[in-house]
Amino acid sequence: GYSQAQLNCGDTYTDSGGASGTYSEDENDTVTVCPTIAGQVVVATFTSFSTEEGYDSLTIYNGNSAMDMMIGTYNGTMSPGTVFSTNPNGCLTFVWASDVSLTYDGWVADIMCSDPITCSAPTDVTTIDTDVTTATVGWTAAGSEMEWAVEYGPVGFAPGTGTEVITSNNPVTLN
Repeated sequence: GYSQAQLNCGDTYTDSGGASGTYSEDENDTVTVCPTIAGQVVVATFTSFSTEEGYDSLTIYNGNSAMDMMIGTYNGTMSPGTVFSTNPNGCLTFVWASDVSLTYDGWVADIMCSDPITCSAPTDVTTIDTDVTTATVGWTAAGSEMEWAVEYGPVGFAPGTGTEVITSNNPVTLN
């Protein structure tokens, strides 16, 4: 497996092939990044992302372990974009796994730390359409924001325990 040294604010997070190479087969790695200044949060901005779709995945968790709320699992060319911690500890945890065949360019992400990002709650959240595997949900933005954190789960899930996606789409279709 591949293991990246500890990441800190200001570092660049890449797959094992670095910014210009491909990652290797059969990798399993977990990296946790925490802010160096108490009260700040980690912000990861992915500037490139390409893995084997459906097989080689990067999962991001909102906190200092894979037991915290999952933000999302990313593969193929579905980039995480910009991901930030909302956990009181300010940390993000990245779990990477590749299978035993086919390797791609991987990813490059800038790791920064900043003061907590504050979000205004949208209003008029509405289910627009549903079927067996998807739901399309829309809302009225609280201000001029262009990106939202959407959390969802099975009927009755407790907030903070669902799946979180960061999206610039309104409405958004959830799988």
